[in-house]
Amino acid sequence: MWKRIRLGLWKKTDADEKEFARQDLAELTTRADNKEIELVYFDQSGFNLWAKVAYAWQKRGERISVPVSKGKAQNVLGLMWHRCQKFESFVFEGAVDSSVVIGCFDLIAKNLTKETWIVLDNAPIHRERRI
Repeated sequence: MWKRIRLGLWKKTDADEKEFARQDLAELTTRADNKEIELVYFDQSGFNLWAKVAYAWQKRGERISVPVSKGKAQNVLGLMWHRCQKFESFVFEGAVDSSVVIGCFDLIAKNLTKETWIVLDNAPIHRERRI
């Protein structure tokens, strides 16, 4: 799908490869500083009204309850360009899977003009084979 550019993915790795990964990221950072490539950091976060902690501070011997309200989760996927040059975000209601992440990458790729590397963390969804 990406004709004019090369979209590379760099992912955090296990402990045995951390030094190699640090060197790799340092090289990508240098290349981005020299304007040879675009370097983009990607992450996501979810928000909802459902309290995961069903307790609160109370006086000894006193019991209180915390009411919980359920709602649909809101998820934000964000891409930040190297040195905070640019930020793009996508907001979704409900679950995010690899198809959603790939769809966001496809939208971003349409406007890229040079080789671009996306740095992901080691979240389970980011380790899926399709990504």
